[in-house]
Amino acid sequence: MSKNLLLLSQRAEDKAFGEAICGISELSLQVARDPQEAVKLMQEAVPPAILVDASTQSLYAAFEQAVGDTLGLFSESVQPNAIHFLSDTELGQTPFLAQSPILGSVIVRNSEDPATSGRHYGRIIRATLAAKPFGLAEVIEKTAKVQSVQIKKIADKTRVLDAIKAYLSQAKWSSRSLSIVLNSLDELL
Repeated sequence: MSKNLLLLSQRAEDKAFGEAICGISELSLQVARDPQEAVKLMQEAVPPAILVDASTQSLYAAFEQAVGDTLGLFSESVQPNAIHFLSDTELGQTPFLAQSPILGSVIVRNSEDPATSGRHYGRIIRATLAAKPFGLAEVIEKTAKVQSVQIKKIADKTRVLDAIKAYLSQAKWSSRSLSIVLNSLDELL
């Protein structure tokens, strides 16, 4: 496995995003201009993370075709969890990504501040590349406060969910996002 973050994009904001990720995750940025070049680099050494501009169906299809023709969509050198598609829209608005056999994750671009977004995502990449399990401290900024809560009875779970709902509501999260977080947390607890 290489120590490179492979970026398949010609967009300046994607390069800034990738550079910021590399600054945090201790990877080197390797830029490919077209899908064939990206696949060639994937053949030489499997990168631990790949960013692919998938802002249009044709860009995505060209990458999938190159991967399928050269490596095989289900080969060991194609690790979907390492593939991060960059998009301008949510996954629900890009069904071609949702149906992808090589979908790892979708990152909705923050074109206004790609460097800050890259530093945040860089912490996530760094944590996932670590050979050990990690907690939130590896992912969130060092200035964030982490609270631990021990749940001993069902009423404790309800209070935790209510507190998180109040916090996210005050932070003006959309009702859909808030609902997804609360349902997921409810299932985990």
